[in-house]
Amino acid sequence: MTLTVPQQDNLLKLVEAYFKRLYSSLLNSIVTVILTKHRCEALMYLSEEIIATGFYIDKNTIVSVYHTLKAMPSEIMNICVATPIGEIYKARILGVDDDNDAVFLDVGIEGSPLPLLDSLVEEGSFVLSVGFAEGVLRPFITYGLVSGLEVKSNVYEKQLEGLILLNMPIAPGMSGAPIINLDGRSVGMIISRAISSQSLSLALPSTRILLDYHMIKKVGRIIRIKLGIRLLQSPTVLRRLGLKNGLIVAEVLNKELLKMCDINVGDVIVKVNDVEVLTLEDFRRNITKSVISGNNIIELTVIGGLKEKKCYIDISKFQMEV
Repeated sequence: MTLTVPQQDNLLKLVEAYFKRLYSSLLNSIVTVILTKHRCEALMYLSEEIIATGFYIDKNTIVSVYHTLKAMPSEIMNICVATPIGEIYKARILGVDDDNDAVFLDVGIEGSPLPLLDSLVEEGSFVLSVGFAEGVLRPFITYGLVSGLEVKSNVYEKQLEGLILLNMPIAPGMSGAPIINLDGRSVGMIISRAISSQSLSLALPSTRILLDYHMIKKVGRIIRIKLGIRLLQSPTVLRRLGLKNGLIVAEVLNKELLKMCDINVGDVIVKVNDVEVLTLEDFRRNITKSVISGNNIIELTVIGGLKEKKCYIDISKFQMEV
């Protein structure tokens, strides 16, 4: 169907009005994260101290990027957050996840939380972001497409896995800004600009933020499981094996794992705790849910040599507090 010029104009006006409403609603959820040697209530200007964006995920909890805090000079003692209308409050750290470059802050002042998507955003999805551009002192809006999933990249001298690649330019200071889909849900958080291009950026999936948040609330800290196994997500190999789902074992790096599980390179992990795994994110999520529930024993269903076998792994042997 071909639209007439008036119809095209009306459609564009409807889209524009929707984005204006979405943008306005986001302003109540985002903050500037400031590291300073001054008392938060004494800050008078922000031009030299803006370093990141953050956003509310519940009424009192903000998530932002950790790499800025990690690089904090010893003389800087205070973490402050500033609202878009200039209100400044002191924050305290609830938990950090260096593997995911995330920090969770309690500010003691209520904000408007953004709902987090509890599943991976799909490639090709249209998304937008609003954050605080360094030196501009006002919110900066940008938009683009989800161009890739499960991206591995070196970000601020640390290799991060399972990132979202966005065809979206960002400005300095926008690290920690939410990525929003057309339903108004956060599908991730901006981590950094992609090194290879000024027009591409990288984001942490909302699924990872949610799991960290639930772990802090339930366990009181963030715990990472390092099984020492490298897995591949390959639909082509699965089809060749006649399987609909699963992850291929590419390498076993930790020999302690072999004491608990007869698992070999080329085997396929099809279930974790009797839940099918289709993606690497499924595997990470099911392992983390075991930690949150307090269940130290996970059951892996493995296909090897066309035979199914069960492995029972005590994940407490592989825990690392972060």
